[in-house]
Amino acid sequence: TRVHTEHGHCGLKQTLSIVKEVFYVIGLSTVAAKVVSSCRCFFSRAVRSAKLNGGSLRHRRDIMELIYVDIVGPLPSTRGADGGFKFILTWLDSTSGFVGGIPLRRATSYEICNALEQNVLDIYGRVKEIASDNGSSFGSSIFLSWCSSYSIRPWKIPVYCPWRNGQLERCHRSLKATLRCLCDSVQHKWDRYLSKALFRCNSRIIPGTDNISPFMLMFGES
Repeated sequence: TRVHTEHGHCGLKQTLSIVKEVFYVIGLSTVAAKVVSSCRCFFSRAVRSAKLNGGSLRHRRDIMELIYVDIVGPLPSTRGADGGFKFILTWLDSTSGFVGGIPLRRATSYEICNALEQNVLDIYGRVKEIASDNGSSFGSSIFLSWCSSYSIRPWKIPVYCPWRNGQLERCHRSLKATLRCLCDSVQHKWDRYLSKALFRCNSRIIPGTDNISPFMLMFGES
């Protein structure tokens, strides 16, 4: 139960993988399945079961060469002295699948540029390309000028190919479902649980790999 909750209410496969790194006992799978299925998050997981119509992100060879960005919200406004957040600016590295989320009070071009600069470029280094949907905030002169100042090539995902952003959309569903579960009856405090929800997204095992997660690809360790 502790592993499941402290790792952002991860699924059965991820729970088993984490526990097996420490110890293994007979009947572990049965116990883990019971813990996961009895948790509140199990009933919200149906939100993430739907599949997008094929397609995937465009991949690049190097980490942080291309990132996809999008906006989640509006969400319930957070409270407190440092509250007022209503949106999440999400970004996803196309190579590793690592996803980040930045709380925003307004989804304006100015706030988006500041958030990307302070929380992405200043921490992970320069990116070469940023892909987004056709939202006005990502097509404004402010955003385009900001990209130009960092020699970043912005490009739009065609409206007839929304599946190109499919991986990020799946992360959005997982993020929202996890936040609902973690926040429970205090939805206005979602910003306090955002990091744990992102941890769940980044610690998931990538299908078809030998227990490799986006976190491992991004930083080289589990």
